[in-house]
Amino acid sequence: TNTLVTAQEIIFFWVARMIMAGYFCMKRPPFTHVYIHGTVRDITGKKMSKSLGNIIDPLDIIKAYGTDALRYTLVTSTAIGQDVFLSEERFTAGRNFANKLWNATRYVLSYDAGSGKTGTPGLADRWIVSRLQQTVARVTTSLEQMLFSDAAGALYDFLWHDCCDWYVEMSKHVGPEQRAQTKATLVSMLETALRLLHPVMPFVTEELWQSLRDPKAGPSIMNTEWPKADRKLIDTEAEEQFERFMQVVTAIRMKRAELSVPNDRSIPVVWLISKDAATRRFFDDHKTWLQALAHASGVTALEDVHTQKDATTVVLDGVEVVIPLGGLIDVQKETQRMRQEVHELNGYVERTTARLQDTQFTEKAPAEVVEQSRNRLSQAQEKLKKLSEYLAIFQSM
Repeated sequence: TNTLVTAQEIIFFWVARMIMAGYFCMKRPPFTHVYIHGTVRDITGKKMSKSLGNIIDPLDIIKAYGTDALRYTLVTSTAIGQDVFLSEERFTAGRNFANKLWNATRYVLSYDAGSGKTGTPGLADRWIVSRLQQTVARVTTSLEQMLFSDAAGALYDFLWHDCCDWYVEMSKHVGPEQRAQTKATLVSMLETALRLLHPVMPFVTEELWQSLRDPKAGPSIMNTEWPKADRKLIDTEAEEQFERFMQVVTAIRMKRAELSVPNDRSIPVVWLISKDAATRRFFDDHKTWLQALAHASGVTALEDVHTQKDATTVVLDGVEVVIPLGGLIDVQKETQRMRQEVHELNGYVERTTARLQDTQFTEKAPAEVVEQSRNRLSQAQEKLKKLSEYLAIFQSM
């Protein structure tokens, strides 16, 4: 017949056939759940098909990027209710993530625990353990609800950002009396995360787990128990304190980037102003970590400071970060660079504003393109504001 059938009808037809075959051969259904993803499209939005010649051969991807990179990219690209947009470049993220896991494991295995004994966990230990418990809970819930992309995304954020960007960097600057505790936390954190990641990236997690495993844990990661979140280890106080610490470090790093301070140059003076004595004491206690991660040689927590005309400031939650610029930058060179950037940004703002005021563009262009233009205009205007503030400071120096 010439009857047209939809893709969903074809899928349901084959699922029904497999279920009937399972009952006939095994006297039971072959599966109890079916996950149906969206249409697979190329990066331009066209449906992938052999006739169009825009398919991606998974064997070629495996050869170039690895099996786990292929699996990771497909899982993170597949969100319920959305089509899957693929390009070969997207598999690079999966390969980079696998490389990150290798590097993190090598670091953990080579970490010198010293001759001390594990003791009371410090702030960073309590923070990463708390973050791990929340990640276990989120990944478990996401997998139970078949939100595979959400589960993989949560693990990516935890391993790449929480573990590697912060805890691993902090571990490089702990004292000898803390190294044994830090080593134990590193191993436990990574081993648990590998078990969570195993359904998504089975090959690299098995290989790395074999290097980290306890001899009593069994021959394979597949034989281990699924991690369970321990609510008693969720430490809200540690997370709030460490979040403030990260905000301060990030603010100093952003100022470095905005002022083009060379990576090999340390910021000589940073003042952290707070009226709260406990906050000042917190930053004094963690000064070593602050100076190391922010690449600043002198960080001082103060209750107040005289107004500095030649300083840039950032106001955070209860903390004012003040960085004097005298002797830190070449004022003449930076003034020239920023004036050129202001000139270019002004041109961009004028062109984009005129474009957004043109009804032919706003009515005919795709909504996401119009929204993207508005977002970029807002970012350019915000950057212009920052540059103007810097130029005003430079004029007073």
